[in-house]
Amino acid sequence: MCCGVATAAMGYAVAAQAQAPAAGGPAVEAVVVTGSRVIRDGTQAPSPVTVMSLETLQAAAPVSISDALTDLPQIRGSTTTQTNGINPDNAGANYLNVRALGANRALVLLDGKRVVTTAATGTVDMNTIPQALIERVETITGGASAAYGSNAVAGVLNLIIDKRFTGMKAEVQVGQTALHDDVNYKGSVAFGGGFLDGRGHVVVSAEYARSEGIERDLFAPDTKRPFTNNATVFFPNPAVTAANPASASNPRNIIISNVRFTRANQFGVVQSGPFKNQQFNADGTLRPYNPGSPISGQFAGGGEGWNWLWSTPLDIPYIRNSFFTHGEFDIVPNVTAYADVFHSYNHGYAVGNPVYTHGAYASGFAIKTDNPYLAASTVSAMTASGQAQLLVNVIPQNLERRGIENLTNTTQGTFGLKGDLSGWAWDAFYSYAQNDAHIDNYNNINLQNFGLAIDAVRAPTGIAGVTAGSIVCRSTLTSPSNGCLPINMIGNNPLSNAVKDYVTGTNASPAISKQEMFEASLSRDLFTLPAGPLGIAAGVHLRKESVTRLSDPVSKLKNPLTGQPTGAWIFGNLPAFSGETTVKEVFGEANAPLLQDVTLAKSLSVNGAFRHTDYDLSGGVNTWKVGLSYEPITGLRFRATKSRDIRAPNVLEFFSPSQQGQSSVIDRLLNKNVSTLGFTGGGGGAKLRPEIGDTITYGFVYQPEWLPGFTGAIDRYEIEITDAIASLGTQLTIDQCAAGNADLCAQVVRDPVTREIQYIKSDLLNLNSLVTSGIDIDLGYRRPLADLPLALPGNISLRLMANHLDKQVSTTPGSAPRDTAGSTTLPNWRAVFNATYDNGPFSSTVNVRMVGKAKFDPTFTEIDLKPEYNEVAPEAYVDLSARYKFEVGGGQLELFGTIENLFEPIPPDVPGGFNGSQTSRGTYDVFGRQYRVGLRTKF
Repeated sequence: MCCGVATAAMGYAVAAQAQAPAAGGPAVEAVVVTGSRVIRDGTQAPSPVTVMSLETLQAAAPVSISDALTDLPQIRGSTTTQTNGINPDNAGANYLNVRALGANRALVLLDGKRVVTTAATGTVDMNTIPQALIERVETITGGASAAYGSNAVAGVLNLIIDKRFTGMKAEVQVGQTALHDDVNYKGSVAFGGGFLDGRGHVVVSAEYARSEGIERDLFAPDTKRPFTNNATVFFPNPAVTAANPASASNPRNIIISNVRFTRANQFGVVQSGPFKNQQFNADGTLRPYNPGSPISGQFAGGGEGWNWLWSTPLDIPYIRNSFFTHGEFDIVPNVTAYADVFHSYNHGYAVGNPVYTHGAYASGFAIKTDNPYLAASTVSAMTASGQAQLLVNVIPQNLERRGIENLTNTTQGTFGLKGDLSGWAWDAFYSYAQNDAHIDNYNNINLQNFGLAIDAVRAPTGIAGVTAGSIVCRSTLTSPSNGCLPINMIGNNPLSNAVKDYVTGTNASPAISKQEMFEASLSRDLFTLPAGPLGIAAGVHLRKESVTRLSDPVSKLKNPLTGQPTGAWIFGNLPAFSGETTVKEVFGEANAPLLQDVTLAKSLSVNGAFRHTDYDLSGGVNTWKVGLSYEPITGLRFRATKSRDIRAPNVLEFFSPSQQGQSSVIDRLLNKNVSTLGFTGGGGGAKLRPEIGDTITYGFVYQPEWLPGFTGAIDRYEIEITDAIASLGTQLTIDQCAAGNADLCAQVVRDPVTREIQYIKSDLLNLNSLVTSGIDIDLGYRRPLADLPLALPGNISLRLMANHLDKQVSTTPGSAPRDTAGSTTLPNWRAVFNATYDNGPFSSTVNVRMVGKAKFDPTFTEIDLKPEYNEVAPEAYVDLSARYKFEVGGGQLELFGTIENLFEPIPPDVPGGFNGSQTSRGTYDVFGRQYRVGLRTKF
């Protein structure tokens, strides 16, 4: 069990049961971590729990606590400021992903209480949680729905606040990379103290943090990190044909370097006709365009096309600040009133991709012969060849780059009473929380205005209010008061702010998430069994959650190019929706010690939990857990759990409207390719059911008497999620209908006479399955060096935490199961090793983060891809940190410093990395060496 004993020098909590220290050894303080509502020493619990102590969190000097938690081997595939990539819609946010099962399948708690979601997808941005008073973080990496409630399919992240802190403490730090970017700052202060002779206690904290991120030039390579410049992409092999089938020497797929996007560059590229492969110069004249070596569709090797890697940020800048206060007061003996309130502000802003036009104009936008922005030589050439227009796509330099802003304000208040009544410990509280989120796309192209503005002409005489010979929009000739301003999108010509404001704007999607909770629980030792007291806990829980997302007026318009009501912005037309769900729960838990100090049983205990949950939209469901802890001899303990867990559909999955668009599909009934209307990703409504998770964990903890200071734990886990919520998509809906699925045939709406498809619905359904399994290893050793043959001063602490991922299988109806374990996103092995030496006021730590060898695609054979392209070597990152404590004026000060990624290995080149870094950014470090220094004080 990755849980248990937390020590200042060791940092990570030692995975074990607490024992008395060996003679002459350091004192060890047990921490109660249970993964349970039955309060006792959690070191004997059957569920694996990982604890990160305050000392561990501080040792790495992270800007955000989520930066430290992502190093846990059990947390994989998270969304962070470093992984937002080419589509940074989560700018500045951190969503932790336990067991790589999805951030919405782990429950985030603050002192055991749910935190309001910060996105319509039902996830919690860890940056919104106050961090200055966090005492430790408990991570339950397995099902815990029976103990804590729905959504704990993959596990629980429980952030524990030090509510009894007394005194004052403060911290400041600053950091940057060795390349002098990604500058970051953090400062915090906290106060705590009692009043009225100890009947009351109050703690208050405030925190501010900022990271300036790593942004890049739109059209220039990154000279600091040249490994991020070359797009190496995975493509189907065009040499594979029916006459020349795939083989080891002619694999199905190939890897191409220096891939460019052929449809556009910064001056404009003609898409078709006799002028195809011509591009505009900065002055608007034409010259030959080198499209490179065609590969597939819109991509080519080399040439003068756009390199999208140059424009995408490596780290998203953000600002966060928070305020937290907790107070409690003993009203009468055995009755305490308590309250806590926190408010946090998180603001991320990413300067991302340009406002390229090919996203809407697949064949290019029209520049007609009478367009006055065309050079005379170009008009003459067009006239001579009989061309009335040129179809052009461009990645403009004269429009501002697109920016994505993610701004959230989160407020949560909890008010409760707790106490003891005749041996029953009871607790009742009410909580209200609200998150106001704004996701805004700046400098977005308004397709309605842009379509009018690019069609420019010279005004003839006789148009009221229009100067003859001036350049105007063609639409102005028939509607002089329409406000259209012409734009020159070829070459590189400066534009007035008025023109920019006319063709671009901001599409806003503000959302409000609310959560109300009431919970009452009680617990006690009911009676004494031969081996100890029978502990029980029970309670009720009521919760209401709602989400309202608004949409701006342009997002509600018809797309002028398709005529469909899908919005008139070129990007990000999010539809409005609102909805709420209500949950009622009853729960109970018991821990029964069955044997103690008998033959072949030093101890034996059983833990069980049950919860009945009633959802107003999807009905009732039961969750449960059974756990066993068995210690046959002193120092060796076996444990096992089996649980049934759930994740209820969130408000977005219930109520969100479908995204309407055109779909190109193969109609299996009429056996032809068609382009039809598709409604995808819509909320499943009342037909959605909760996802079901079945979890098994089993393993052992070893703390031998013959090796004082050592603790080892190895656990096996297996998690299977059925009825996972997903959307099939339009083509798979047709395919499954053709295969005989009558329910899906109802989603394909046809003309009753011609049988032509009118539209296809592909709403969210309970259709997928997810299976993951692996092994967690946790080894720790702490001893005074004086007890070892070296006989040196100070203490040494060693800790290894590792995870081996056996399988990560997802299955969609109609498709073969796909196992991604061993990929660069989910390598089989991840581990963290640290060694800490402390001697009086000084301590230092060497931390090594290890990533095992991986494959670009672990399902590929040599017939799919040449092995040398599919192999990625293992990697290790070395971090150094040091701390020195001293006293000034009765207070304790601590100077600290960290060097992260000391040897800065170049990250491996991962083919197909359309994320602006050309590697798996959630797995490998792209920043290089980083430095952070700071000062902590405590009085």
